[in-house]
Amino acid sequence: MFQTHSLSGDPSQILNMLEYLLHASCYRNLSSEYRKCADSYLSQQETAKKEEMPVKDKLRKSCCLFDGYKECTRVAVLHKCSPEAADLGEQIVTKAGGPLVQTHCANFKHNTPDCMFHIISGFSPMQFSYFSIVFLLFLNFLSMTFLPAHR
Repeated sequence: MFQTHSLSGDPSQILNMLEYLLHASCYRNLSSEYRKCADSYLSQQETAKKEEMPVKDKLRKSCCLFDGYKECTRVAVLHKCSPEAADLGEQIVTKAGGPLVQTHCANFKHNTPDCMFHIISGFSPMQFSYFSIVFLLFLNFLSMTFLPAHR
């Protein structure tokens, strides 16, 4: 017949599970967005592995790329779900990254100058120019989309 399970264990784990279940229906609609984020992240990591650089710089670059992945998933969740769902999703991604990410990568943000340098340091001048143009177009789009028009 039916089995009943009692909720036992660490209260914070129970709350996390309940919070996840609250947002689960929305998360289900994000599989293609999550896949795009993951594919981009894995591709960038593969490229980074082939680059010649000191171990410290490789770690920094990996941290920056992971933060970019985390932000990509957060934006995907925010686009279709609530801010609370995005916060929980970010916590899940961070925990999934494991202790190395939680410890060594906490201070690296993909959109800081230090990370931007490490992410684009392997680009050729032409790729850097293209990247700069795309970035400026993106900033222009954001300003037109989210900033109120001056009247």
